[in-house]
Amino acid sequence: MLADMFIKIINMIITAIGAIINTVFSLLPDSPFLSIQLESIDSGLIRALNWIIPVQTILTIFGASLIAVSVYYLYQIILRWIKAIE
Repeated sequence: MLADMFIKIINMIITAIGAIINTVFSLLPDSPFLSIQLESIDSGLIRALNWIIPVQTILTIFGASLIAVSVYYLYQIILRWIKAIE
């Protein structure tokens, strides 16, 4: 009885956290790299190149890493402003 109530409370907390994360992600813009469609170009050379080198995947990974580095530097700037680090 007590364990069931504890599990329901934990599930409600997890659901609330999921709803908050979903709301935050819905506020973010779509990735600009999703609009790059090299497959739509009707060229045999582009198709062969994209088959060998996955350009769209590379651009997606580059965009994610660029965002991660930007967040890291922004975090460092904020910490320097509040004098938490030197």
